[in-house]
Amino acid sequence: MATQTQTLVTFEEYAQLPEQEGVRRELDEGVVVEMALPSIEHGAVQGNTFSSLKQAARQVGADFVVSLNAGFRLAENTDRGPDVCLVRRTRLASME
Repeated sequence: MATQTQTLVTFEEYAQLPEQEGVRRELDEGVVVEMALPSIEHGAVQGNTFSSLKQAARQVGADFVVSLNAGFRLAENTDRGPDVCLVRRTRLASME
């Protein structure tokens, strides 16, 4: 059985990768994870989820910002782009 090795990259190297049409990327502990762009159905679910969360946050006066496909650097070599995210406004400044 052959073993497969993965080349680890830094966040800086990841950030320099050229855009590739039809491909979305995330960095997971130094491993570049490539995935196909979401389907139309996926985008519809994403949009509905975004709208529902945004409306709920407004109705209750919650201190949240709702966003689509924002990037989050979670660790030195981990960068994620969730479909929908909910972040406290008071945390936004520390995330910039």
